[in-house]
Amino acid sequence: MSEITKKALVSSLIALCDEKKLNKITVQDIVNKCGVNRNTFYYHFADIYDLLDYMFRNEYEYVIGSIKSYSDLREGITLVIKEVSKYKNLIINIYNSINREQLEKYLYSVNARLFKGYISETHDLDNLSQDDLFIVEAYFKCGIVGLVLNWIERGMSGDMIHLSNQLIRLAESTIKGIKENMEVKKC
Repeated sequence: MSEITKKALVSSLIALCDEKKLNKITVQDIVNKCGVNRNTFYYHFADIYDLLDYMFRNEYEYVIGSIKSYSDLREGITLVIKEVSKYKNLIINIYNSINREQLEKYLYSVNARLFKGYISETHDLDNLSQDDLFIVEAYFKCGIVGLVLNWIERGMSGDMIHLSNQLIRLAESTIKGIKENMEVKKC
């Protein structure tokens, strides 16, 4: 019953973001929309940002759990973009609020997992130092997150899938170049 209540509170927040800005939404608005009392809200969450954190953690688990294989980077990034698009008004509201770190943290953690999984499943970079591997993963994670944040800033208009495919091609050719460079160093 507790998870059902939490999910209902999340749904109420999402619906309210279609009506008004996040910073104008109160706990009272959420509980009225959900049909529960304030005590119920505060039993589960400290505040609205705690509710957002819960939502992002669940989304993270859903997205990561939905990825069949990390070897298809396009599939993973497309899934992230579709999930973000599903909550367009909420995402834009969070992005424009004073507490958008939760959104950025979610995007960074999902994309870090995607790129780390992609690199480990598809490329033999065992000869790369941990520091170099970290830089490669961080570079592409930050690249896709930067594109997504820019897309959100523009009101989520434009073809984000096309942009992400361009970044994926860049990632693939860069990793290929890194591997070739590693081969040259072996000789």
